[in-house]
Amino acid sequence: MFFWNCEAASPVDYALLLTTATAWIYAAWCLIQMRYERRTPLVWWEPVPLSSADLTTTGREYQRRFFFSLLAGACAILSAVALCASR
Repeated sequence: MFFWNCEAASPVDYALLLTTATAWIYAAWCLIQMRYERRTPLVWWEPVPLSSADLTTTGREYQRRFFFSLLAGACAILSAVALCASR
């Protein structure tokens, strides 16, 4: 949606889009790491654990980083759209 109505015209636009991409890639990496940080072994058909009940201490840290990265990426993309709309 950002590129349909706007174009990245300033370095701030590029920085916000780069922040969004980096945050969401890091969130995906944390999600993969959470999959392996369980008390019981995870088989391939089980979903990724999003509750902290079955996670180890390291898994809870990855869970916290996952949600923080999603939030940071969402804030960055919304800021980029708001900045574009204000022009």
